[in-house]
Amino acid sequence: MDGTLRSREARCEGDGGLAIAMMAIFMVVLLAFVGFAVDIGLLYNERRQEQSAADTAALAAIQDETWNDQVDTVFDVVNASGDAVFTEADWNDDAKCPVSEIPVGYTPAAQTAFDAVAHPGRTEIIDTQCIASQGLLGSRSFKIWVRVPTVEVDTVFAGLVGVNSMRSSAMATAGWGKIVEENNVLPFAVSGTPTANGGSACLLDPPPGLAVETCTGPSAGNFGTQLLFRGT
Repeated sequence: MDGTLRSREARCEGDGGLAIAMMAIFMVVLLAFVGFAVDIGLLYNERRQEQSAADTAALAAIQDETWNDQVDTVFDVVNASGDAVFTEADWNDDAKCPVSEIPVGYTPAAQTAFDAVAHPGRTEIIDTQCIASQGLLGSRSFKIWVRVPTVEVDTVFAGLVGVNSMRSSAMATAGWGKIVEENNVLPFAVSGTPTANGGSACLLDPPPGLAVETCTGPSAGNFGTQLLFRGT
């Protein structure tokens, strides 16, 4: 009987050591999951900021009247909206702006000039696959597509298993066009002379010195023009 009790006590002591080992392994695995959750949270926060920058840049650029201005607007808005500051080299880097991600039917940017006064730090013309367009400026339908250049987000805990960084980017599209259905009614009226090729009318004439396109009247305000097309 005494031998049997000693045998059981020995097995219990052995089980205690196994439990400690299993607990240690479990704690390591748990800490690894917590670490990955922190890194994923950092990546998500970076992705959220980049998406906000892409959305804002696309909406701002679609209001510009020339392609050069649109590229300048995207460049400025993206740099002002997120933590990362992109240089001309970043926008011109094929690895950060892969041509394979441009949507079908869109043409990549090919800027020919920029305003050196408005952009004193600029030294290069941006020729990038991160900005693309569909349609023609001044036509009945135009869209602009913006992709924030790829960012390498450093990890905090994943580096322990060899993952030192994760890649992040964001895309956005903005556009405008005519109303498709003939019977739709807009909640405002604009006077002007529409033509088959497109005309324009002043929403409100600006004061002298602030004219936009054909708007040169003396009335207060500066709301630009509204493109008008004759229905077919």
